[in-house]
Amino acid sequence: MWVLMLALTAHGGNLTIAESADAVGETNIVYGGSGQVVLAPGNSATFVKVGGWGRYGMSDTVDLHGKLFTTLVGNLDFGVSGGAKLQLMGNRNRSGAQMSVGGLLGMTLAGTSNPIQLQVPYTIGYRTSPDFAIYGRPFVEMDYYFGAGIVYGFGGAAGAELSGVVPLNFEVEYTQFGPVSFLGFTVGTNIKF
Repeated sequence: MWVLMLALTAHGGNLTIAESADAVGETNIVYGGSGQVVLAPGNSATFVKVGGWGRYGMSDTVDLHGKLFTTLVGNLDFGVSGGAKLQLMGNRNRSGAQMSVGGLLGMTLAGTSNPIQLQVPYTIGYRTSPDFAIYGRPFVEMDYYFGAGIVYGFGGAAGAELSGVVPLNFEVEYTQFGPVSFLGFTVGTNIKF
């Protein structure tokens, strides 16, 4: 049971990058940042997290990305994550269905608990135009705590991407680790080069 309580102190947006199913395109670079409020209703805990990330298009359908994150309110932590995404269907520049699968690996470097986190997200969505998309992302997650073992979790996110002058993503995320649950609200933005 105490391993699940470690999950409470460590999770909540560490691996999340607010993004639709689209890849950024070959050789394109996207930088972004987000703010997230995470609620753990059963434990009366609230966290405020911020993060910054970069994405690089290895090809038109494959992205690599990295992220730095920290908690401003709640159990303070700092960490890094990285991963890749493969776009299986869709195109950022055309209307239609989108689909991607990815893998994320993260590590909390400083904080009350230092898990190694592995997440496998599967994102599906629909782009109505180059400037607007909606998406959903179910995922499974495994957190390894040194000396305490492995905690398995699952969850999902739903969001919308507005790609106007100032691109914005809005997401709601739910994660469950045994009896511990999290509800996160994220606003993110990005700049493409």
